Amino acid sequence: MSETPLLTLSFLERQPRSAALVLDRTGAEDAAAFLEDVPGRISAPTLGYMLPLAAARCLDHLSASRAANIVRHLPHQNAVSLLRIVQDSRREALFGELPGNLARALRRSLTYPADSVGAYMDHSTPAFPETTKARDALEFLKRPDNESEPYLFVIDASGRFSGLVNVLWILRAADDSPLHSLVDQSVEPLSNYATLMRAAESPGWVKYAVLPVVNRKGVVLGGLSREALFQALGSGQDAAGRRLGPRSFLLHMMAAYLTTSAELIRLSTQSAAMTHSPAPEEARRGHSRGTSR
Repeated sequence: MSETPLLTLSFLERQPRSAALVLDRTGAEDAAAFLEDVPGRISAPTLGYMLPLAAARCLDHLSASRAANIVRHLPHQNAVSLLRIVQDSRREALFGELPGNLARALRRSLTYPADSVGAYMDHSTPAFPETTKARDALEFLKRPDNESEPYLFVIDASGRFSGLVNVLWILRAADDSPLHSLVDQSVEPLSNYATLMRAAESPGWVKYAVLPVVNRKGVVLGGLSREALFQALGSGQDAAGRRLGPRSFLLHMMAAYLTTSAELIRLSTQSAAMTHSPAPEEARRGHSRGTSR
């Protein structure tokens, strides 16, 4: 098809879930032909709602440049899941069309087991040196291309996780305040090789919608969002469509819990932050007392 009607584009943009149901029932070749002239930013949400195998076969039949454009607009965890099940030759062709940084991040994620934190973490989550001034952090947050959560990861000179800062604390701090004076050091980072079930048990989700992911040396590799976690758990399947095993029912139950409670947690956290901003000094003292025991 040489040109996609505006009405069709509007439907895809406004009703991606409904469009996905239609394309799931359409053959891969016909679905790919339909999406070939659709901008990636519009078709990506629809592919995200399609059945993984149907979406992957659709990517197999699209031109490499169009398929790569769609992958660029997918959430990281969705892109990784689809790249696990596209044909090997197509996967390599897509990497050749993607920006270098994104291709490398996706390659790294694919090296992890499908049920691990590392497979779903976002490598682009920003981390700031602990000497960064509050005004400089705010300048980054004001950038129109910034889509990060309202929390910042703080790292030491070696890249190890130092703590997490709520944007509200930065707004209330003096412009020249270094981030290390504002951090919550009580946050426990997630291991990149931890299972998703283990990650779901972290108490950090009660306070924050994204948690840092570190390697065995404590160096920050990226972040795992609550949304990415419950999407991964909600699938209950690995990328090839096989069951994860006898714990799959528990995975579904955990995903349901996270899905229904996520909004309540977010609202309660925002309310608490607005009425009583946790003092970083108290958080550090509490952390020190915990480690001294």
